[in-house]
Amino acid sequence: MHGQGECCFLVHAVLLTAAASPLAQTANHVAAFGRLIIRGKDYGIHAFLVQIRSYKDHTPLLGIEVGDIGTKFGPLTTLVS
Repeated sequence: MHGQGECCFLVHAVLLTAAASPLAQTANHVAAFGRLIIRGKDYGIHAFLVQIRSYKDHTPLLGIEVGDIGTKFGPLTTLVS
């Protein structure tokens, strides 16, 4: 949501699964996908490039929580039985 008269976007991630990228442990930026709503009009799903860490000391920025949500599944996943 873009605040009226402001020069930035507010990104609301209400689900823990919004932090599912394994690169979030090392990356300074992430691609966040979400609905773009401006003045009540819904423009659909868009990608946003979001800075999550300081360039100076690599610490998470204010309001950013960085962590691991567990096992990921994909083409390189090995299953142990």
